[in-house]
Amino acid sequence: MRNTKQKEIIYKSVTTRCDHPTAEMVYSEVKGVLPQISLATVYRNLSQLAEQGKIKRIAVPSAPDRFDKTISEHSHFFCSECNSVFDLDFEEVDSFVKSTAKNHDCRIDKIDILFAGKCKECINKNN
Repeated sequence: MRNTKQKEIIYKSVTTRCDHPTAEMVYSEVKGVLPQISLATVYRNLSQLAEQGKIKRIAVPSAPDRFDKTISEHSHFFCSECNSVFDLDFEEVDSFVKSTAKNHDCRIDKIDILFAGKCKECINKNN
């Protein structure tokens, strides 16, 4: 797949953010630089970038997919109230993956762990 100016700008949009944007969020940002770009082009390029392993797609139940600049294996938390997504990094997941592979005589190449619930801000807001 060829690299186009559009793809470069879309990639830059994802990799300069820390909020795990949706395609629509990327589109809103990129449209300021490339007014003629379509939402379909953003979706297509995000899919290609994820397939190429340059960004990570996060499938969120009952919500639009999110995209992450951090491609190494890690977990995410999805707040079902404010729809925020953020990284969870803890050694227990690494230990679990390693012991699972060892106990089942397999090699785990990819993990997708998404925790869902309410974030601290939403819990505090509702109390």
